[in-house]
Amino acid sequence: MYQVNSTMQLCVTCEHYVGPREPYCFVAVKFESTSERGKCYETFPSGVPAYPMGGCPRWRMWGALK
Repeated sequence: MYQVNSTMQLCVTCEHYVGPREPYCFVAVKFESTSERGKCYETFPSGVPAYPMGGCPRWRMWGALK
């Protein structure tokens, strides 16, 4: 299990990312694997594959962390 701070601008902490993850006390996100891809729905309605530790300039904090 991995854990990253909620303010890190990574896919796993982003509003546009859909993948296996869970918020932890509003200050972190827990997830199982750095190689298990989710999808980013920021640009394309059908989503594009994204790794949890990836990032982009369009990051928005995941609503579950606010």
